[in-house]
Amino acid sequence: MIVILDVANGIEAHMMVHLLQQSGIKAQINGQHPEEVAVELPEKGNFRVSVKPQDADEGKRLVAQWVSVKPTQEKEEEPETPAGKATYFMAGAAVAALALFLLFRFPGTDGGFDHNGDGELDEIYYRQGDLISKIEHDRNRDGDVDLRWVYGFDGVLHTMEADNDFNGTFEQIVEYEDGVPVAGRINSSGNGPRDIENNYMNGVLIDSKLYDPFTNIRKKIIIFDAFGKPLESELDTDGDGRLDQKTSYDAFGDPLL
Repeated sequence: MIVILDVANGIEAHMMVHLLQQSGIKAQINGQHPEEVAVELPEKGNFRVSVKPQDADEGKRLVAQWVSVKPTQEKEEEPETPAGKATYFMAGAAVAALALFLLFRFPGTDGGFDHNGDGELDEIYYRQGDLISKIEHDRNRDGDVDLRWVYGFDGVLHTMEADNDFNGTFEQIVEYEDGVPVAGRINSSGNGPRDIENNYMNGVLIDSKLYDPFTNIRKKIIIFDAFGKPLESELDTDGDGRLDQKTSYDAFGDPLL
C-alpha cells in the first residue's frame, strides 16, 4: 500500500477515505479498514491514508483536489465571552455529529456476484454503512462496467447509467425521485447533445422526444400508453422545428391510415 495523505485529524482521514471510496478506490487508515479505526475519530494523532499502488496516482489527484477546496481551520483567538463559548459548543457539536455520521454511514467493503464463474465479479455492490451507495454491472462479461445505479445518502436510487452498445461510454442516463424514474436522456454518440429525451409519470414512460444530434432540433415526439405501446406521434417533416405531421397507432403499434 502507498501512503497518499498524512494528517493529524481522524475525521479528515475518514473524509478522504470516503471520497476515495466514492470514486471506486479502496483505502486504509494506518493499515486498517476505516471502520476499525472509527472509534478514533475525535482524537488527534498520526493518520495515514494509503491505497493500492495502481490507485496511487488517481488517489493523489483526489487528495490534491480535496486539499485545494477544503476550508482552513485556523482561527484567531476569541475572548472567553458567553457568545464565544456558545460558538465553541456549536463547533464541538458539529464535529461530534460528523463523527457519528462517519461512524454509522461510512462506506463498507464492496461485494457482489460472479455470474459466469470466471473469478471476476460481474456485479459489484458499494455500501454506505448499511445502505447501498452504488451498484455496477458488467452485462456482457468483457471486464468493463456497462450498467451503474447510483444511490443517495438516504439509500434511495438517484440515477441509472448505461452503456448499451458496450463501447466504454455511458450513453443513457435515467434520473429518479423517491426511487422511481422521472426523466431520462440518451446520447448515442457519447458526446454532444442528447438524441432522445424520455419523460415518466409515476415511474411509467409517457413520451419520448427525438432530436437531430447535429442541429439539436426536436424532430419527433412519441406518446405511449401504460404498457409501452405508442399511441400517437408528431413529426417535423421539413426541419423547421415545428411538428407538422401527426400519426395515431393501433394496438399493435402500426400507424392508422
